[in-house]
Amino acid sequence: MGTIKQHIPNFVSGFDPATKNFETLEELLNIDFVKRWGGDDNFHQFSIGPYGDRWHLMAEQDNGRRWWVIGYITGIVRDELNLPDWKPNKGDE
Repeated sequence: MGTIKQHIPNFVSGFDPATKNFETLEELLNIDFVKRWGGDDNFHQFSIGPYGDRWHLMAEQDNGRRWWVIGYITGIVRDELNLPDWKPNKGDE
């Protein structure tokens, strides 16, 4: 079982990050705070990047030129999620 903890930027106060468990990629993508990113008109893809002993779940927009950390994933092997690796797109790709 995997767990995702919602990322809330340090400059935002008054909110506690949600923590949700999931078994599959489909379950992960249907978690409320994840799902809303996929509905954006400029949405490109979800991706995943390493961060110590956990993973960042990323939402990419505008063909990957803009990206946001959605949350931190633990308790699951990265390959089980079958998401592309996050790579910064600086606009020249």
